[in-house]
Amino acid sequence: MNSNRHVLTLLRRFVAALLLCTVLSGGGSAVEGNELIRKWEELREKFDIAASEIRSKFEKDRSDLGGKFVGALQKLEAGLQEKGALDDLLAVQKERELFVKSGSLGSDGIADLSRLRTLYTESPRRSTRAKRRRPSG
Repeated sequence: MNSNRHVLTLLRRFVAALLLCTVLSGGGSAVEGNELIRKWEELREKFDIAASEIRSKFEKDRSDLGGKFVGALQKLEAGLQEKGALDDLLAVQKERELFVKSGSLGSDGIADLSRLRTLYTESPRRSTRAKRRRPSG
């Protein structure tokens, strides 16, 4: 989510800088004023499209990650059921139901569940850092 905000902030700064350059380079006539408005509208439209694409990609990535988390919880449930660890199994089922219903994470202290929560919450951050380090080419 922070990377989404970061990109939107950069886009806003870019649009503001471009607008400022346009204003400073104009002589102030009505024609230039109309041109400025047209450029502003064009830039605003590009910004809206880019922001929408970013939001869409973020939601898709979040949904994919959520599906993987639910799958990991189901796999953990199966393992706990095989072991006969009923209390842990119920806690994991409760976590899965809570996540599917509201998208939020529980707080039970089972070690395997805590590990999955950490993986789920840290995964987007690691992915964002890896993308930043990747050389563009």
